[in-house]
Amino acid sequence: MIKKRNLTNGVNANISLEPSAASQSTNNLTNNIIINKRDDGKEEIVITRDVELNEEKEEKFIDVRNIILETYAKILLHQDKALIVNLISKNCIIVPIDSLKEIIKNMLKVESVEIFINEEVGCCSAKTNPIKKIDAIKIIKENGEIVMDFKQVFNKEFNTLTQNYHLCLKYVID
Repeated sequence: MIKKRNLTNGVNANISLEPSAASQSTNNLTNNIIINKRDDGKEEIVITRDVELNEEKEEKFIDVRNIILETYAKILLHQDKALIVNLISKNCIIVPIDSLKEIIKNMLKVESVEIFINEEVGCCSAKTNPIKKIDAIKIIKENGEIVMDFKQVFNKEFNTLTQNYHLCLKYVID
């Protein structure tokens, strides 16, 4: 629709740059063409496109590589030097349980992750060991579906974490 205004104010027209079927859809784009007449008789055309960004649908997942790097940095900066030697075993790095949950959650883009650890203490340990064995990793998807076997169901992601990022998925720091 073209709205005529005073010649000094110009002409403002809202048009769609899309085909007619697409222009009737409820998209978040607005196209404007403004034609201004200058004092010297020439016309000036301004085409604008306003886009409304949906802040609600903003991606709530972070890149897995950034989380892994932050986790490695925290381990190097904040862990006891004697413990660091034990965290790197057989080309795998043992990470804290909360960090591992966050890494898996963002990699799979799921609602939540639960990691069950073996609470049994060995017979000869006088103090509690900060490194615990993982019994199971439970994945809760967005639709409410619960997956109990992370290694079998998400084998590609499991292999990526263990082979590419060298994360230990057998033990965690509690």
